Amino acid sequence: MSPDRAGNLISTKPALSELTVACLNGVDECVIGGPLDQISEFQGHCKACKIKTKVLDVPFAFHTKAMDPILDHLEALGRSIGFATPTVPIISNVFGCFFRAEHLTGSYFALHAREPVRFSEGLLDLQSSAPLHNALFLDMGPHPSTIPMVRSLNRHGSSTYLGTLQRSQRAWESISATLASISLLKIPVNWREVFAGTSASMLSGLPGHPLKGPEFFVPYREQLQSVEQGETSLPSLRTKFNLLPWLKPQPAPSDTFVFETTLQILGLLISGHDVGGTAICPASLFHELALEAVETAIPPLVGQTLVVTNMVFASPLVYKPSKEARVSVRLTKHTSDGGADFQVSSTLASDPTETLHCTGVVSLRDQDVFDSRQIKDAALMKRQRQYFDTVGKEHCSIFQTRVLYEVVFPRVVRYSPEYQSIRHLRVSDSNLEGIGSFKLAQESGTGYVSHPVFMDSILHAAGFIANTAVKDQDVCICARVDAVEISYRDMDFGGTFQIYCSLLEVKGAFLADAIVMDASGQVIAAVRGMTFSRLRLSTFQRMLAPPKAPIPPPESRTKSTQDVETALKKIVMDVGGFSIEDMDYNKPLDELGIDSLMQIEIASGLARAFPFADKMNHRTLSQCETLGSLEIALGLMLQSSAEPTPVVGSPKMVNEQPPGSPAPANFSSYLFFLARTYHLATRQ
Repeated sequence: MSPDRAGNLISTKPALSELTVACLNGVDECVIGGPLDQISEFQGHCKACKIKTKVLDVPFAFHTKAMDPILDHLEALGRSIGFATPTVPIISNVFGCFFRAEHLTGSYFALHAREPVRFSEGLLDLQSSAPLHNALFLDMGPHPSTIPMVRSLNRHGSSTYLGTLQRSQRAWESISATLASISLLKIPVNWREVFAGTSASMLSGLPGHPLKGPEFFVPYREQLQSVEQGETSLPSLRTKFNLLPWLKPQPAPSDTFVFETTLQILGLLISGHDVGGTAICPASLFHELALEAVETAIPPLVGQTLVVTNMVFASPLVYKPSKEARVSVRLTKHTSDGGADFQVSSTLASDPTETLHCTGVVSLRDQDVFDSRQIKDAALMKRQRQYFDTVGKEHCSIFQTRVLYEVVFPRVVRYSPEYQSIRHLRVSDSNLEGIGSFKLAQESGTGYVSHPVFMDSILHAAGFIANTAVKDQDVCICARVDAVEISYRDMDFGGTFQIYCSLLEVKGAFLADAIVMDASGQVIAAVRGMTFSRLRLSTFQRMLAPPKAPIPPPESRTKSTQDVETALKKIVMDVGGFSIEDMDYNKPLDELGIDSLMQIEIASGLARAFPFADKMNHRTLSQCETLGSLEIALGLMLQSSAEPTPVVGSPKMVNEQPPGSPAPANFSSYLFFLARTYHLATRQ
């Protein structure tokens, strides 16, 4: 509650007439003092308005009229003291600003005891008079009780906050930790004075730098590595991360960094994310791999945070215990802003072909940029939380942990216990939005930049709301994330978090944003632009299933080009929810709104409609830039089937192969050339 609001409440309630605002601690935080019976009455009003309160364990109501009996003695004491202008700038909690000459009178100590503590006003005066970028705030008390108040009032997120003593630590431990942190900020510390007067022994016999001593020369020997067929060689440079342990050396100079791990290392996190009976790498794991790569190759400065944007998921990374594969993260550093583009791909031990799974951008962003967005996010979440607690309370469904993970989610995803973080989720019956809380399991692991289960909790909360809005035979899969902003530095991932998700349905897909608050009410994460594409669950399961024995061809495999054109049009319209007017055969597929997940379903539909299209997988389909090029590709397959049939299309594009000649050896490359040629021809 703000001090002004508390003062207004006291002034309008006769039963609270003896209460006083004793401390102005923050914009929405204050201390009230007065008789205990009126304090209880005030608490009742706050509880009715859903405002949190706490009774402080103090012997007197300081800074209220309870101090009046000692004011004369303090006045006399003040008159006996000679004041001088401070040589070090000091903020007065009596006046809420820097000390000025007129403040130093004999009445100062009496005012200090009787007047309210204007802590927040003093800090605001400091902000208006001095730049606080990279400022250090040091609490000199027996416990860093002022740090949370300073942090909430300071608009500059690049500041550092330290205490000196802590109740839960021994004095030397807490002071040493503080001095070490100060030293890391490049602030000189007189270490000999720190230990003066103690029994600490100083070591004086150590050599200087560089270390003195005899030199030994070891002849360099070129390391020879033999790579047998089917084996993968792992780089020798180790990183500090367990998920992404190897950095592959690149020729210097280079703006490219290649990191490697194995599917077995990622297996524990992937196996906990079972989609339709197949363990698929979650988007949160790609996010963590990108962060770990940039933290290693391009370490951010103090006060900077890594933000991942434009995450696009090209194809699923499937985990099987018997499957041996190398997973690579390739960074290409930006020359302008210090960020990097990233690609996550994999290579099977049995097949050198590289499969792309995820792309995106990692940027370095100052913390104060986060703060400006967090103010807006906090206001939005506060408003929606109030709505769910009042008007929307009767118009929402509440899902608890067991129902979510044992009844509702298994239709789409089965999560292992490590991923089962959502404690409850309230989903609006009329709107695509929800609010709830989550807490990571204690055994979920450490050693990450930003805990992947934390990120996954945000994604699968939004995904759950999206999947409640579709039919049972459909499934919503995350295909893209525009931005992931997580204040992961100094975050306590073991805490309880509040989450709010808002979704919109656009052309059959769902666009979602999510905001996360910690227990103190601080916004610590926002994930924006999550795109959930709708797929048939059976189609998605078939796409992930291992290949079965080839199905014998039907008696007649001959189809006319008219059948191809009609079927293609119907499948694309059904999958994308398009009208006949939307079917522009010359427009690129992405401009039509056909993303990678839609391509999977289109390829599956074509394979069911045409036996000869069994080669039309997602990779082949992605090489067709337009519906026109896709139609010609199908015609080419039709022509190369058991009974050749002329391809009807643009005269420039008719295949002039003689009858009975074999199909091109590299079909996908030929198809890519065909699609590109058609695309260029239609633009001329």
